Amino acid sequence: MAAVASTGRWGGRSTSGVCTVKNDLNTDLPLFLAHSLELEQDAAQRLREFADTMRHHRQQALAALFDELATYSDLHAQEVAAI
Repeated sequence: MAAVASTGRWGGRSTSGVCTVKNDLNTDLPLFLAHSLELEQDAAQRLREFADTMRHHRQQALAALFDELATYSDLHAQEVAAI
């Protein structure tokens, strides 16, 4: 996850410029699952962007790999959402 200054997307505050989580992900299951779901969705989106870039550069094997990895992230997101 990218560093977020001041207030992070999960409500954390940091003086170091890195997002921290106010609540403990180890003890707050709903927060942990929400965080996991968003990470998987972001990963799938980024992997598809990489795949498109590889297609643009005529790197079909790498594009296929990134597409496959995005599919795994989609599956992980579905698993998390089902919990």
